[in-house]
Amino acid sequence: SKSFVNTAAAGALGKMLIKLARKENLTAINLVRRATQVEKLKSIGAEIVLDSSQSDFSKQLQETCKKHKTQIILDAIGGAFSNTLLTAAPENTTLVIYASLAKDLLHINPAPIIRFGKKVEGFHLAHWSSKQSKFKLIKMTRKAQKLMVDGTLAATVHSAFALPEINTAIADYANEMSTGKRILTF
Repeated sequence: SKSFVNTAAAGALGKMLIKLARKENLTAINLVRRATQVEKLKSIGAEIVLDSSQSDFSKQLQETCKKHKTQIILDAIGGAFSNTLLTAAPENTTLVIYASLAKDLLHINPAPIIRFGKKVEGFHLAHWSSKQSKFKLIKMTRKAQKLMVDGTLAATVHSAFALPEINTAIADYANEMSTGKRILTF
């Protein structure tokens, strides 16, 4: 399948994955938590954006994953949301957890794993890197550098704060994380 689920799609990494998917001719099924984030992502080129706050979200996700034969879910949320994702996914799907924004234990019903061949894996860049050859790491680093230069892997900067304003910067970011990064100046 040439599709994947992108959770936390309104965040910096989620937006990078949207751009990367377009560049690589992949279908990204982007998930957000609020209706206001749907149009923001569509304005940067996201074709499929589902709002997890909608009452029929699980059904939408299931139908969309089935339509696109999705086999990979990139999960930055964790917690109970991982179970929602795994339950809606087609047979033989792999849920790859790379963050835990829910800051909660992973809650997974084992039935989809046992009955439908679904899998759960973890991903951490440092661990993955330690298992790669030097040649592959150099090749991947060069590709990432090119993607940074062309803007595919670029984060939006929302505002800059002087170091004494660090508490204001943190509060501002906590209030609306998906609007971009806050930079501290010295």
